[in-house]
Order: sequence, then structure tokens, then C-alpha cells
Amino acid sequence: MLKAVNRKKVIAWGVLFLVILSIFLASYFEEDNLLKDEAIKMGDSYYCKDIETQFIKEKCYKIIEKKKELLANCQSKYGEKAKQCNNLAY
Repeated sequence: MLKAVNRKKVIAWGVLFLVILSIFLASYFEEDNLLKDEAIKMGDSYYCKDIETQFIKEKCYKIIEKKKELLANCQSKYGEKAKQCNNLAY
């Protein structure tokens, strides 16, 4: 009986710790994620350089590079001002 109560307390404290940790990490990485989102939306790596967290910065550059590659492929296939490419351009 006593072990079951202790196990429940350990599980409850563990869950509480994980919730607090996730809230802290979400707020810690929020600015970097906003910069990454802005860079992706604008299709420009200018915003990536201001990101402080290395793994987010690397992912930002990688996504922008891929987006530019897709845009170039679309424009070469449909033309420079094609409507099909608008979702990649902006």
C-alpha cells in the first residue's frame, strides 16, 4: 500500500516537472522560432543570422535553401511570374 502511494507521488512529481520543463523550453526558444518562421515566410535567410540557438539556425538555413530550390524549379517549369509558384515565393 505504501509503495503504491509513493509511486503515484513520484509519477505526479515527474509529470509536473516535465510540464514545467516544456513551458520553460517553449518560452526559451520562442524568439528563435519566430525568427525562423519569419525567414521561412519571407523566403530570405536574412532572419536566420539573428537566431542564437545553433540547431534552429541550421534548420532555418536548410529550409530556406530548400524553398529557394523549389521556387527555382517551379519558375523554370512554369515561368518567372507563374501563379503556381506564388505559394513558394511568399
